[in-house]
Amino acid sequence: MKNKTKFVAQVLAGCFLSAGAANATLIDRGGGLIYDDALNITWMQNANYAGGVMNQVEALSFADGLNFYDSGRDVVWDDWRLPKMFVNDLTFEETLSLTGFEVSGELSYMYYINLGYAPGYSLDRWTVPEPTSDAYNPFVNLQYRGYWSDTTSWRDDRAWAVHFHFGLTGYTTNTGDVSFVWLVRDGDVGLPTQSVPEPGSLALIGMGLALVGVAGRRRKLRPQV
Repeated sequence: MKNKTKFVAQVLAGCFLSAGAANATLIDRGGGLIYDDALNITWMQNANYAGGVMNQVEALSFADGLNFYDSGRDVVWDDWRLPKMFVNDLTFEETLSLTGFEVSGELSYMYYINLGYAPGYSLDRWTVPEPTSDAYNPFVNLQYRGYWSDTTSWRDDRAWAVHFHFGLTGYTTNTGDVSFVWLVRDGDVGLPTQSVPEPGSLALIGMGLALVGVAGRRRKLRPQV
């Protein structure tokens, strides 16, 4: 009986550990929210929640005024913002030294690190970039064009954006040009009020229970002595 109990514990522990390791950086919190535990920020699962393009001034206003209902926790979040740059207040000379393909902010971190896309994959803005690894991608409506950051560049009428069709970070006019909007908030929203295992976790647990059942049947079929 001890051996059987130990076997059950090992199978179920392996299932849970495998499920957790599959997406150790991006975590689906339910309610349309995805947590990045490396940057400690929460992204909208819908990468085009705004429903189209707008200039950066409009995008900042949209983020500031949004009240998003989180069905996973039955709360409303009103502290949304545009993604930040890691490099701020650059001079014109400093921007010229950038290649545009660095991990220079939260958007480019998403592009290169979380989603594993390659730099300069295609200059065709309608082409979906290929991930360089089997990256976990829980997002919907990801647009393969420019996304606004919240950061102005060397001039107040220029703002940084990241182009998701080939990974370039660049600046453009914040009132005359338009890009898509992907909202984010600081911190973690926490577990849902009623936590539901992810489909991958359920499959692993089911496999473990099936193995336990097979072990039990084998034990019953042994001849009695």
